[in-house]
Amino acid sequence: AHPGANAAIQFDSYLLALEAAADGQGIAVIPDFLAGADLKSGRLALASELAPKQPEIWQLAARKGKFKEPAAAQFRDWLLAETEELRAGLSRSSLNGIV
Repeated sequence: AHPGANAAIQFDSYLLALEAAADGQGIAVIPDFLAGADLKSGRLALASELAPKQPEIWQLAARKGKFKEPAAAQFRDWLLAETEELRAGLSRSSLNGIV
């Protein structure tokens, strides 16, 4: 791994995180209502087109083409696998009357 591979840039503002992602500096986890215009314009791309389309959902977004990079794709794949396990568990729980 290259030096600084574990370094992370953190922002205390969703808008700053969105701008950094759009500038190619990483991936942002942001509320979907903040990313709408940038997604429509193509300035940002979602990690997966399979993301559920629901109000008040968080999205994994980055500059278009970012998820073709191996590290970004690996992170996306890991996160999607983790959330799939969570969604499957919630579905089973809701069938048992537990939400």
